[in-house]
Amino acid sequence: MKKNKIIVVLLTLAILGIYPSLCFYSENKVDRVFKSAKMGDSKKSIIAVLGKPDGSEQCGKWLWWGDDGHLLGDNKGECVDWIRYNFFLHAYGFGFSKEGNIVSKYQYFSE
Repeated sequence: MKKNKIIVVLLTLAILGIYPSLCFYSENKVDRVFKSAKMGDSKKSIIAVLGKPDGSEQCGKWLWWGDDGHLLGDNKGECVDWIRYNFFLHAYGFGFSKEGNIVSKYQYFSE
């Protein structure tokens, strides 16, 4: 009985130690892809590297290229599909044309 409790405690500690590491790795991976993404990159290539996004929706009113300081202008139909990868207190979004190419990207903070 005592041995089982020790095993449970050790497994719990291992899981608690591994989970933050996995989150950190995943977030850094998305950050690297986000920073290196170029106008025209394909949606397929982004999803192939990052996996299934946490959310998908229609694009908003504006086109961005990185953050609030990089507004490209009004979305006049260029961006039709928006995917997001969500993390604690922030997220990364990629916007795609009807052909499936990046036309906008945005990093959300403190959501």
